[in-house]
Amino acid sequence: MLIPGVPGKDKAGLKLDQQGRLWTADFSGGGASVYDAGTGAQLAHYQFTDEPGSFVNDLVITKRAVYFTDSARQVLYVVPLGPGGRLPAASNFRVLPLTGPAATPDAYHNGIVALPDGDLLVAQMLPGRLVRIDPRTGGSRLVDLGGYSVERADGLVLRGHTLYVIRNLTNVIAVVRMNAKYTAGVVQREITGPELRSPATGDLLGSALYVVNGRFDVESTPDTDYDIVRVPA
Repeated sequence: MLIPGVPGKDKAGLKLDQQGRLWTADFSGGGASVYDAGTGAQLAHYQFTDEPGSFVNDLVITKRAVYFTDSARQVLYVVPLGPGGRLPAASNFRVLPLTGPAATPDAYHNGIVALPDGDLLVAQMLPGRLVRIDPRTGGSRLVDLGGYSVERADGLVLRGHTLYVIRNLTNVIAVVRMNAKYTAGVVQREITGPELRSPATGDLLGSALYVVNGRFDVESTPDTDYDIVRVPA
């Protein structure tokens, strides 16, 4: 079922959990919402901040918590999950201040994925970097990409040791082979082509990567076309 849109209530990152719930990062709304993916009913809402200019942008779901980036603030928002993925009360979340390179002002944190050891990997869109963040302390360190810039990094998709960095206005998807400890990576290739029109995010299905074109290169109108494109992974 489709969830009806509400004027002025924009959504950014979307993730479906194992309980059939759709989580949304509510972008300029400063919070997150959870819906029943089958019925469209809203199950919960978490209001992280009312600070003007905050942009809750993307999220990742783990067994213990859901983590959200804010592109305007050097924090992560953390919603803990109870046994069996139970949703907490609306006031039960925490704001995790970031330190180290993740605390760089105006870095514009965007995509986020979870690593096997529990750390989080976050894209810094404007300086073109990836940072590893300890979700317990907020401490961080840079990921060594051998001098490669992931400027305009938007969505991140991780499968095994292969990381896809979706870079919007550059119309490039960087395919990065991460090392055993996920502390460094080597860019194996770049995917590009006219079918990429400011790609924003994506996901893997089988042997293909499906990418959402954000169309940030044009002024949005009721006639602007948006699409999802399939590229070989």
